[in-house]
Amino acid sequence: MDDFQKLVNEFSLLMPDVMRGFSSLLFDPRLLEDLTSPQFILLAFLTEQIECNASMVGEAMHITSGSVTSLTERLVQRGLIERKNHPDDRRVVMFSLTKAGQDKFEEVRQKQLERLFWLFDKMGLEKTQQLIVLYRELNHYLADR
Repeated sequence: MDDFQKLVNEFSLLMPDVMRGFSSLLFDPRLLEDLTSPQFILLAFLTEQIECNASMVGEAMHITSGSVTSLTERLVQRGLIERKNHPDDRRVVMFSLTKAGQDKFEEVRQKQLERLFWLFDKMGLEKTQQLIVLYRELNHYLADR
């Protein structure tokens, strides 16, 4: 195996641990409090959208329409998102964040940023900058595939 193949192999072995580490850091139940990880991810998605339909949610989160229904129903019941019919097609249901949902997202997001600051402070400015450059590049290549 040549050096490049060894590096790719090492990366493939490291990545699951890194992903679990980030997941543990950012989606710790104590941090999310009364939200599940998918619920928080949906709130985050809705901060980027004015409104979206169930198909958009399912596609963005890679979940089935049944999962979209149960996920959104719990958030509607808690008053974090609202559901309404599309003005042009009453069969289409649209979702958007409520003020309470926006506040909850911001509260958790601030805690996540504090944890990321702690992590990157340990790495230092130069390594953090290098990591960001590499992640941008990776993101670019992944978007193009």
